[in-house]
Amino acid sequence: MYNPGATYRIQFHKDFTFQDFEATVPYLQKLGITTLYASPIFQATPGRTHGYDGTNPHKINPEIGDKKQFKGITKQLKGSGIGWLQDIVPNHMAYHSDNALLMDVLENGKSSKYAAFFDIDWESPQYNGKVMVPFLGKPLQEVIADKDLKIILKQEKLYFDYFDNLYPLSIASYEVIIAASGLKKDFAQLLVKDQSAIDAALKTVNNSPDKLKELSDLQHYQLCFWQETDSKINFRRFFTVNGLICLNIQDKNVFETYHEFIAGLVKDGSIDGLRIDHVDGLFDPAAYLQDLRNLVGEETYITVEKILESGEAFPKDWPIEGNSGYDFLSTVNNLLTNKQSEPTFTDFYHSITDQKGSIHEQIIGKKYFILENNMAGEWDNLYRLFIGLKLNNTRDYTEQNTRKAIAAFLLHCPVYRYYGNQLPLPAQEIEAIKSIFRDIKKYEQIDANTVDFLKQVLLSLEDENADKTTLYFYQRCMQYTGPLMAKGVEDTIMYTYNRFIGHNEVGDAPENFGLAVDEFHQMMQERQQYFPLSMNATASHDTKRGEDVRARLNVLTDIPEVWIKAVKQWLSLFEKEAMPDVNDQYFILQNLIGAYPMPGESEDAFPERLAAYLPKALREAKVNSDWASPNEEYENATLAYAK
Repeated sequence: MYNPGATYRIQFHKDFTFQDFEATVPYLQKLGITTLYASPIFQATPGRTHGYDGTNPHKINPEIGDKKQFKGITKQLKGSGIGWLQDIVPNHMAYHSDNALLMDVLENGKSSKYAAFFDIDWESPQYNGKVMVPFLGKPLQEVIADKDLKIILKQEKLYFDYFDNLYPLSIASYEVIIAASGLKKDFAQLLVKDQSAIDAALKTVNNSPDKLKELSDLQHYQLCFWQETDSKINFRRFFTVNGLICLNIQDKNVFETYHEFIAGLVKDGSIDGLRIDHVDGLFDPAAYLQDLRNLVGEETYITVEKILESGEAFPKDWPIEGNSGYDFLSTVNNLLTNKQSEPTFTDFYHSITDQKGSIHEQIIGKKYFILENNMAGEWDNLYRLFIGLKLNNTRDYTEQNTRKAIAAFLLHCPVYRYYGNQLPLPAQEIEAIKSIFRDIKKYEQIDANTVDFLKQVLLSLEDENADKTTLYFYQRCMQYTGPLMAKGVEDTIMYTYNRFIGHNEVGDAPENFGLAVDEFHQMMQERQQYFPLSMNATASHDTKRGEDVRARLNVLTDIPEVWIKAVKQWLSLFEKEAMPDVNDQYFILQNLIGAYPMPGESEDAFPERLAAYLPKALREAKVNSDWASPNEEYENATLAYAK
């Protein structure tokens, strides 16, 4: 089995290519690096800097290099004793015109040979057998009226063009456009003999709002306002990102097609290991990992991106080497936090802010906010699935109560997800479901009979003869508990619960505050016993703060009295009712202590970086500003305060 040892992650993009990377190899050698851990290198949306929005898994991203360069680099690295760990993204691809598979689906609808490739609900009653294309800046009628939508000819095909976003027209559309030319010829003939007639026809159509609307109705997709996905959606996306459409990787054909090029690079020795992005988004993570193991062989190192909640164990039955290290990051972060200071930090925080309710209650509240305001469409889809599978058993439970019960089950799932994929579910998972329903009874005011019925439906999964449609519904639910956790906790409460932001970190948790040394050693012994090759990270491309910032913040827990005295003095200099509020002030003060350049250090554009960061943090918090409708007055006041 390949052992990655000391790894170094490289983020490839158009401004850091394979050629740029080659110059760093001597540096990596001096550091003693044994594995290069690469961001996704396959073709992705042009101009982006991360690579997780892939458009073609069978081709190296031309913005960073080509296959020949890649092979040369990996050969060079191997000569230096450095292997290659490759990040891959089997959960989703970019919703982009460069995604040829998806464009074929848009052009041909359910008859496309790739129709099953993407996780689309073709039976959704909201779009009448069409897939939504949610990228318009306003409703379609307004877009047409403002002449922002037109039809263009490109490479002998017709497309809707909306600010350079291209969507292919269906075959039926060509007849309508040819009719507008006044010529009785087919499109291919006109392309060869009289393209000017096509140009004239397009001009006629583009100047006619009625014709554009007629043509939009002929498509296998529905152009719509991007905010529409907050309330209804008929494809699965990554979290709440419209531009990332998910795959049915559990389908054998999809799995084989997607991994064909990747498997070849493993087979020829270019890639020594794979890191799987967002494994929790897959319909059946355990089955996927077994299929992947069968594909790439026993000697290929496999690790997954997996965020564990406090007390959650990493699945021991997965045929892989472990995870990419977020749990280790949390463990070290807590080891360096003085646990004895927790009451002092908590009491002070509550004394200066209006934070109400336990951290658990706040998390549930934030998750509910996301579900209601950003994932109401996904919520509605799960309700329709429940009814469509006839899991209501013809009983007379109202839609409102049933929807609330399903929502409560999602919200009170205490981890990103569970993984049961066959009947009966493991006893431990059944106990976890029971615990969720105890939590629902404790915190929620929902019709008890409806909750009890949903509990009865899901607990039937402890019977090996249970209805498999129930298992399908359960696994579908598990694909959405993760996005709720990520958006509600990582992307919301980690910007609103500011007791100690050193633990508001991916892999860590706001409720955490310290770890005893003997607990640390016990955790490391278990890690050595079960996952000796699991990655141990102290930072990643997902972390909100670097190790140096967290280290400085950890020091504060050793001097709580000094810290609190200073904060009280700083807060007294600012009017209590002014903007920003005290919670945001405390957030800013902690960030300044953690990140402000030390004496003698270069500022490294710190004021500019802080000015870019704070509006993002305020919008993620979704309290005094947000992404959909930024509160510029509040954001400007916050920037002025930080100066």
